Amino acid sequence: MTAADIAIYSGYAFLSTNVAYGLFSYDLPARSSENKAAKKAALGHYASRKTTLPYKVLPVFCVSLFGGLAANAYQRRDVASLVAFAVAFPTMMNNGGRVLSPLMQLANKKESDELKVLASVFKGHVIDIVGMVAMLGLTLYAQKQ
Repeated sequence: MTAADIAIYSGYAFLSTNVAYGLFSYDLPARSSENKAAKKAALGHYASRKTTLPYKVLPVFCVSLFGGLAANAYQRRDVASLVAFAVAFPTMMNNGGRVLSPLMQLANKKESDELKVLASVFKGHVIDIVGMVAMLGLTLYAQKQ
C-alpha cells in the first residue's frame, strides 16, 4: 500500500462517513416526512455546522482524497486510476454547487427558500455518495491489477 492509497482511503473514509451521516440523519428524515421537526433539525444542523470539528477538518480530507487520486493516477497510469481521478472533478463540482453554495446562503442568513436548500443538499449528497463509491471501486480495481 502506497502513500497515495493511504491518502485516498483516509479521505474516502472521512468524507463518505460525513456525507452518509448527513444523508441518513438529516436529509432523508427531512425529505420523507411532513414532520416539521425533522426539517427544522436539518436546517439547524446545516446552519450551525461551521462550528463543529468535523466541518473544520473537512478540507484536509478533501485535499487528501484528491491528492491521493492524482498521485495514484500518475504512479499507476492505468485506465481505472485515470477514470477515478476524472470522477473527482464532477463530484467536487456537484458538492460545491448543490451542497456548499446553498448551505452558505442558509448559514449567512441570505434570502433562500429552505425547502429548496434541503432538496439541493439531498440531491448533492446522493450524487456525492455515487461519485465516492465509483472512486473507491475504481481505486480498488486498479490495485488488483
